[in-house]
Amino acid sequence: MAYIRPLAGALALVLIPSFHPLLSQEPREPIERYILRRIKEIALDNGIVLEAAGITWNAFHLSATMHGVSVASAAAPDFPAIATFDRATVRIGLEDAVHGAIRIDSVVLDNVRIRLVVDERGRNNIPKIPKRPERERRIEIDHINIGSGSFVYEDRQRRLLLRLPSWQADAQRDLVTDEHLIRFETLAHSSVTWQGRVQLLDRISGDVALRDDGIRIESSVFVKTPESDVVLTGALSNFDDLKADLEFASNVDLLTLLEFFGVKERIGGTAIAKGKATGDLDRLRVQARVEAHDVSFRQFRDIALSANVDYSRATNRVRLKEFDARSPLGHARGDGTLALTRRAGESLLRARVDGADIEAVMRLFDTPVRVAS
Repeated sequence: MAYIRPLAGALALVLIPSFHPLLSQEPREPIERYILRRIKEIALDNGIVLEAAGITWNAFHLSATMHGVSVASAAAPDFPAIATFDRATVRIGLEDAVHGAIRIDSVVLDNVRIRLVVDERGRNNIPKIPKRPERERRIEIDHINIGSGSFVYEDRQRRLLLRLPSWQADAQRDLVTDEHLIRFETLAHSSVTWQGRVQLLDRISGDVALRDDGIRIESSVFVKTPESDVVLTGALSNFDDLKADLEFASNVDLLTLLEFFGVKERIGGTAIAKGKATGDLDRLRVQARVEAHDVSFRQFRDIALSANVDYSRATNRVRLKEFDARSPLGHARGDGTLALTRRAGESLLRARVDGADIEAVMRLFDTPVRVAS
């Protein structure tokens, strides 16, 4: 959205004063070349390198269509284009343009291919659009439709790769907040790869509000994998260094989820969790209420567990508060901390254990283990 607005505005700024000569007897080809050259100049002034195979216009409908378009960042010439699309059609609302704001009735994009890249040093290919004085004419886009497209997010710093091979979206401007409310859904199986670990995604859909500094989830975003499903609300901010402030409700397969997050310990079972995830990916913190059943841990099976969980990606430790665990070994209540890797230190359990073989319970943890009671 950040670069659609200046590109559509560039079309409007060029086309509105050009409609008079367009209606004259001058040849079409020189005027089309002039319009395309001026759009590229205005785009470059906004930090965008625009290339297009050609442009056609309709003077009576105040609309223009560019073909074979690519959009790249002028500040990152060594990066790939952030977007390419087969066709972009812009229809201009003349009434607001006359009164000082450039109103775009609609933007329709066909076969949009978005590729967002962050390199090892944190540089990215998002165009750096300069801030403009308040007195400059506002660009207001009422409606944006993306009929089909693909999306790739590649963060080489964090070894994170998100691939959405087919998706569609529709965006409507909120006249009160000036945010664009976007409804989107994937149309094919997708995937996310993190540090070499792959998670398949059956479906992603939702409603979000796109802001200059991030994404606010308007109602919810639904994510379904072959084993789990998650409903998200909240926001993602700071595209340059992505940070989460999300709430979630999920029904997840523990084994595939923990393996994806790099947990070496094999923990199986199904969990229903409700909570929040905050921070950047490297220091992600997850706090949730978890109800799990059919849990398997090392040589033990058929564990039912409920607890308040506080997970820190930075420390690779999970704090369990007010946990209640039942299994064929017995019943335990209390709190404790689990170290998910050997570097994370020792695990500590403080619990009241009823009807259990204490030595068997202690074998759940690597030594040294301290049992408070």
